[in-house]
Amino acid sequence: MIDIQQRLKTIFQKERLVFWYDDNEALKNEFDAIKLEDVTKLEIDNNEFGIKRQLLSLQPNNKFLIYSPTKAPQDEDNWLLDLNIANYMFSADKTSLILQNIGLDVSFKEFVAKFDKFFAARSRLEALRAMINEKQSIDTLALKMMAVSIGSDDNIDSIMLRVFDDNKYFEILKKYTLHVEFFQAVKTKYTYDGESVKELLHKLFQNHFYYAIDKSKCTLNSDARLFMKSWMDSSRHKESFEQISNEISDELNIENIIADTDTSKVIHCDTYKKCDQVVISALLSKLDNDSINTAEMAKIINTREHTFWFENYENIYKALLSASLLLDFVKETKLTMKSFEDGIQEYSSHWY
Repeated sequence: MIDIQQRLKTIFQKERLVFWYDDNEALKNEFDAIKLEDVTKLEIDNNEFGIKRQLLSLQPNNKFLIYSPTKAPQDEDNWLLDLNIANYMFSADKTSLILQNIGLDVSFKEFVAKFDKFFAARSRLEALRAMINEKQSIDTLALKMMAVSIGSDDNIDSIMLRVFDDNKYFEILKKYTLHVEFFQAVKTKYTYDGESVKELLHKLFQNHFYYAIDKSKCTLNSDARLFMKSWMDSSRHKESFEQISNEISDELNIENIIADTDTSKVIHCDTYKKCDQVVISALLSKLDNDSINTAEMAKIINTREHTFWFENYENIYKALLSASLLLDFVKETKLTMKSFEDGIQEYSSHWY
């Protein structure tokens, strides 16, 4: 729990008068135990006029902690209302102390109160406080809390990549009841409306896949495709993409889906390893039945050269291009010679 005395000491570095209304004197013992240098403690007990005179006339430059064992009265009955408004109102319930410690106002109280487990550790609270800024909103606060919990940057892309790397990070979010905020942030950015990491992955991969195959079947927005692109380009998270792509390919039986798809569309798709396998198989068939020339072959391979799985199949693509070049050469070359010497010359110059 946050140290009340230390918190008050910090507040008095900037404030002269601090008012503390403690409903049902729940923290009266804590108030009695507080000792702050150069701060006078006063207790409200039907003595409001005398307190106001002491604060404003008798000791106008001194620091005071003014405590009430009850909640603040209604404005029309509050003799100290003007001083309350003009000075610092301290609250020592757990949530209020958390807000004061991390520098947030009372508008965040209802939200913060939902996350007792997250705020139970001083290390998380201090890490969060270091990230708080003046433009804080509930949505950005939730992202920062998730980031602190799993050690990521405070944006939904980084948080998702962390969760996809290892399911234990999603379990941490669940432990601190932040999983609802996780899916809300995903919905806001990517239009995914669900509460399952596995389903989210399926949607992301299929959205990326169908953008090349059949755009009418895309269920997420363009930001989702950009996320997939950044994931594929990330050296840090590349392995998780490969593993999850292969798992989803098997789970959704992608091989059968691609089998019924025009190869000319698959050429531009690299969501799954099966895409390359289909393209390679199609090129081999075209080569076998003499329905593709070297220029067309090179153009397709050049397109694949910039895709995710290309390095896995680079040697096969090179072999296909070499085979195409050889077959074109054979078709275009007339193996005739005028003499034995001419044959030797042609061989050493071209035929070899």
